Amino acid sequence: MAAINRRSFFRASSAAGFACMAQPFRLMAQGESAVMPIQDRERIVFLGDSITQGGQYVAYLETLMRLRSPGKSFEVHNHGISSETISGTSEPDHDPRRPWAHERFSRDLADWRPTLVFSCFGMNDGNYHPFDQERFEKYQAGIHRLIERVEKEAGTMRLVISTPPPFDAYQRGNGDKKAQFYGYKYPAINYDETLGRYSDWLLTLKDKGQTVIDLHGPINRHMANRRKQRVSFTLMPDAVHPNSTGHAVMAITMAKALGLNTSRDELMLNDGKLKLPLVAKHGQAELQSVDSNQAVILWKVPAAWSFGADVDAESLALEGLDAQFNRLILKIQSPKPGTYRLEIQDGEKSPVIKTVSSDELAKGVNVDPTDRAAGQALSEAVMKHRQAASNEWRNRAMKLPRNDERRGPQLEELALEAEAAAKLSAQASKLSGPIKLTIKRQDG
Repeated sequence: MAAINRRSFFRASSAAGFACMAQPFRLMAQGESAVMPIQDRERIVFLGDSITQGGQYVAYLETLMRLRSPGKSFEVHNHGISSETISGTSEPDHDPRRPWAHERFSRDLADWRPTLVFSCFGMNDGNYHPFDQERFEKYQAGIHRLIERVEKEAGTMRLVISTPPPFDAYQRGNGDKKAQFYGYKYPAINYDETLGRYSDWLLTLKDKGQTVIDLHGPINRHMANRRKQRVSFTLMPDAVHPNSTGHAVMAITMAKALGLNTSRDELMLNDGKLKLPLVAKHGQAELQSVDSNQAVILWKVPAAWSFGADVDAESLALEGLDAQFNRLILKIQSPKPGTYRLEIQDGEKSPVIKTVSSDELAKGVNVDPTDRAAGQALSEAVMKHRQAASNEWRNRAMKLPRNDERRGPQLEELALEAEAAAKLSAQASKLSGPIKLTIKRQDG
């Protein structure tokens, strides 16, 4: 691949059609996300340690972003590096010394001119020791410097900082029976308290206008709830790295914080006579037949946000996946008072029957049959591409010195990512179904 320097990169990015200049900053209305919605031609970069390098949460979140941004093509680049810190600290016996994100910031983030940056650091920054004030101050300095450099060097005001996921002491291993120092090989049993202190401080940055998502608290609460039924439950089998379910909970927690927990689609019938016009917010609806008491509608809808078979279904239910992200809402404006029978037919499956009141229909009824085929296909496609692209980038960049220009963005690499982004966005825009929806007035 041909390397390009920073000046030529601006020209190349403009020619490729991606909006790589900083997004204008504005004050947000209460409840409005400073990050969403994703715009067309965005370039999003994730920065972090081995949890980010593992990348499942990145792909899961990207999948939902594409579902919530139909027709918009945007790039995602996972630049997480294993073992890394934002503080520059390292354990006494860590050989070689842990890599420091600020040493590679220019080539691996700033030169890519992202429009949106996600950062998740902290797991390694406490060096697996009990809380230590000096390490903590270096972590604070590293975060403050990250915020400044993202704005001034990378050219974007849109930075999302996540608190580190928890350290699960139940799974703590002993990798060095002769350990003289705390560290990854012999973590302090109370290391999660260190991460809790780091997380609490990060959350105070919200008062200064910084977008911060808490992963540490919600994931700890999730594990505590799951352990009410099974005390051996964990999301971090090695105490540090989330499994597939852990990455899914990370993505769901982030999506809620970003305001992406909206209905898939909403269908409105504009009067109480079960007649046209039909208005679908994102999908397409067609009236197949109608009389004074019954309407039959064919409804094509966006795909459901879905995860792989290795993600624990009970955890997805606990996080309200379908209730918060996969709702299909049917509303009738000023329906005739009475009781209505809904028959929801999805493909060859047995129909789902619901009996609802006119008041419920006026407020909106969830008729989601939770068919996951299209959503799972998209999730698999995003995961496959994201892991392949991230691995290719690491295999190239990590073989070069941190300040080598060849570590920066490559024309061919950007072209391939833009092409893949367009294909994934097109797949996310395809509507599934149709769902056959029969609405029958039973009394009045």
